[in-house]
Amino acid sequence: MSAHDPFMSDNLPEFERINALKRMERITRLLREDPYSIRQLAEILYPDAPLVDRAWLRVQRSIQRDIERLNLFNVGIQKLGGRPPRYHIPQPAEALRDIEVLAVHAALRLMSHHSPAHNEHYHAALQKLSRQLPQSVQQSLSTLPPAPTRAQENDNLEKIAQAWMQGRTIRFEYGRSRHQAEPGCELEVYYVEVNRQNLATYVIGRELKRDAIRTLKLSRMWFVTLTDRHYEIPGDFNPASVLGGAWGVIGNTRNATTLTLRFTPDAAYRVIEGGYPGMSDPEIHPDGSIIVTVEAGLDNTGLPREVLPWIYSWGPRVQVLGPEHVRQHWLNELRAALENASINDVAKRESVA
Repeated sequence: MSAHDPFMSDNLPEFERINALKRMERITRLLREDPYSIRQLAEILYPDAPLVDRAWLRVQRSIQRDIERLNLFNVGIQKLGGRPPRYHIPQPAEALRDIEVLAVHAALRLMSHHSPAHNEHYHAALQKLSRQLPQSVQQSLSTLPPAPTRAQENDNLEKIAQAWMQGRTIRFEYGRSRHQAEPGCELEVYYVEVNRQNLATYVIGRELKRDAIRTLKLSRMWFVTLTDRHYEIPGDFNPASVLGGAWGVIGNTRNATTLTLRFTPDAAYRVIEGGYPGMSDPEIHPDGSIIVTVEAGLDNTGLPREVLPWIYSWGPRVQVLGPEHVRQHWLNELRAALENASINDVAKRESVA
């Protein structure tokens, strides 16, 4: 073994000697899996290294030299920002099959169609995906309908994407309007979800001020800024624990109730074929009506807020049988709607008279 061979073992302490080629192969494999700092790589490669200054520094310097050597072979190592910097070898994206391109394109088209304002990121993604489709298909694609652009929401979405991908927190104010927003929020972004009901974007993560997992609506986040504070998503975080059985973004694993609903015969078949989350098999009655139970998450007022619009959409074809507080809320809403309609009818008759 030549002492001057740059690809053989460095002059490392006796506690651990690894052939440099093997070490570089392990570093390459690790960096293809996840980003790592020099120290993190050293802890993996040399778990028994004594944490004394001189020996530990020699280990880290050896790994730093390995990364410099690997760069000579153009393996694609990228140096990520942060303190300390991390290194990563991104893998080329697997080419999508035709049906997968179509599926992603349709999903983005649906998002764009339902977005309350033109979102430039959806539009850019659609354009890139469209280029993967045959020219004959591209020509048949209609352009997005014109809509006012919400620069703030576009900018916020980009910062949230950066925060999620780079493991950096975001600071913002949160509320329905910028004048009533809660200041001083800082979030570790763990997940981004689209509400199946209104297709609005929500951000899920640990909010540092409250030290709690929160689900926050993108359109209510004001003055979003990207910080230099880094974090790692906990290994035990599971989006299903937050979103499990959700009708929108309020999952039923934290705080839920069981609704009992009766549907008339003319609605029964549509309910049975609907595939709704958290719904039981129907109890079918001789007259063709059905009774089902639905598991739904509760909001902070104790109501299954996300499932209620779906219940209202059935009009007189549904009855809420329980629980009692949800039944009373449903009845009160129907009575208020009837009273409002009656007042409008009276006002119209008086105006005509």
